[in-house]
Amino acid sequence: MEGWNLAQFPVAARGARIAEFEAVALPHINDLYRTAQRMTGDPARAEDATQETWLQAWKSFDRFEPGTNCRAWLFRILFHCVHHQRRKLFRFPSSKRPRSFSRPTSRPRAGPRTPPR
Repeated sequence: MEGWNLAQFPVAARGARIAEFEAVALPHINDLYRTAQRMTGDPARAEDATQETWLQAWKSFDRFEPGTNCRAWLFRILFHCVHHQRRKLFRFPSSKRPRSFSRPTSRPRAGPRTPPR
């Protein structure tokens, strides 16, 4: 069903669709978080990426083909979410950027040295 909306379904069908999504995707949630934490180096950003992955997976669950590799599908979504986070960080720099996302800083320019007093 192309472009379905959850509100279109009767309550029983909604519950079945949610249960189907959770049965397929929920077993991978810990692995998604662990991978996001390794990729970002920050638990808060890893939680954000995992939640965004979960939301994007739910929104596009109608395009998921049963019988295919759900884990690979979820990890592809996670990689896109983390990549988007990084792009956003570099586009809108902040002084609170974690070290794992930081660009290398340039070395200070060598100037005349003054002897210590």
